[in-house]
Amino acid sequence: MAYDSSALHAFGSPIALRGGYAVKTSTTDQVLTLRSATYHTDPPNTSVVYTLPAVSKTHAGLCYVIKNDAAATHTIHVKNAAAGSVHVIDAQHQAHVYVTDAGAWALFSAHAVTA
Repeated sequence: MAYDSSALHAFGSPIALRGGYAVKTSTTDQVLTLRSATYHTDPPNTSVVYTLPAVSKTHAGLCYVIKNDAAATHTIHVKNAAAGSVHVIDAQHQAHVYVTDAGAWALFSAHAVTA
C-alpha cells in the first residue's frame, strides 16, 4: 500500500477505539469522562461546550476526537476540566484531536473532514 507521505502508516490489524464512537445531536453541554467514547461527531442544534475530563499521570496518551457536523453556524467549544484552554470548532465538518501528556490537554490537530 503506497502513501504520498512517509508520515502515514497502514495498521496491520483492526483497531478499536476506547469507548467506541459516539454520534449525538447535542442541545446541551457535554461533559466527557475517562470512559467516554474516543470519537465524537456532533451536529449540534445550538452552540455547545464539551468539557474534557481531569487527567493524572496514569492517563498519558489518552485522546478524544471531536467533530462538528452542524449544518448551520453552530459551534462547539472545547475546554479542559479547569475551564481553561478553550478551543472553538466553528466550521462544518471540522474535527479537533485532543491528547493528554498526563498533565494537561493539548490540541494535537485541527482539520477539515470531507463529508
